[in-house]
Amino acid sequence: MAVPLPLPLRCNIPNIAAYTREFFASKCNPYHPEAESGARAWFDSYGIYSDKKREKFFDSQFCLLASLLYPNADLEHVRPAMDFILWLFSVRIYKLLELWEFSTGGLRLAVDVTMNAIRNPDSGVSGVTIAATVQSVVNRMRVNGSHATIDRLIDALQSYSQSIIKENSNKADGYVETIEEYTRSHLDTSGVKLTLAMLEYAHCLDVPEEVHSDPIVAELATAGNEIISWANDIYSFPVEQSWGQLHNFVYVVMKNKKLELQGAIDYVN
Repeated sequence: MAVPLPLPLRCNIPNIAAYTREFFASKCNPYHPEAESGARAWFDSYGIYSDKKREKFFDSQFCLLASLLYPNADLEHVRPAMDFILWLFSVRIYKLLELWEFSTGGLRLAVDVTMNAIRNPDSGVSGVTIAATVQSVVNRMRVNGSHATIDRLIDALQSYSQSIIKENSNKADGYVETIEEYTRSHLDTSGVKLTLAMLEYAHCLDVPEEVHSDPIVAELATAGNEIISWANDIYSFPVEQSWGQLHNFVYVVMKNKKLELQGAIDYVN
């Protein structure tokens, strides 16, 4: 278990929005209120959180994030996308500490159950909540999404899950990745590939495989992934390091480059 690092009282963080707004204007999906109401009811039906945990979860406004991610989606497509974002963050953040208590074998079993549930639509509703929720999303996507798009989402989820297992193993061993190892692995653990796959579904793009595999398009996807991931690592570092989280670019730079916090933030920026 990593010991939280001592932090200064103040540090300067970059204004990532100032970089991006020069090129991309923010836009919210017009169906946001209706979609959020339905997404909250769907999420509550699984009884994942109650009372203060539920309030804290919804106060984080993940539904708004989905509406900003998918501003041009119609209601029939933004709802599954919004439900997916709720599932992703409930697993990645609010359930993270519980998942980390799993042995690597236990986490791998949870992943296997989840992947089986979404790969096999006729297998029946999973009795495991983490699997049943995302199974519900993917099954609804099959009604109005292309096979190729759904396959890409499932493949991205497989890569994400395997990377989370590796992250869990590293944390248990107290292993801090090198900068090169981290920048490779975080392309999967960030979850950005999942949101990009969902972008294609939500906006009914059905992009051909030859476009996805084009080197320039792949490089653009990687660049977008890194911009989002490194910014998130800077902003989330204080809470993640308080959990003993080793898989954060700021922490990795501090350990590998022997830098103080501000120096590491400047390096990541």
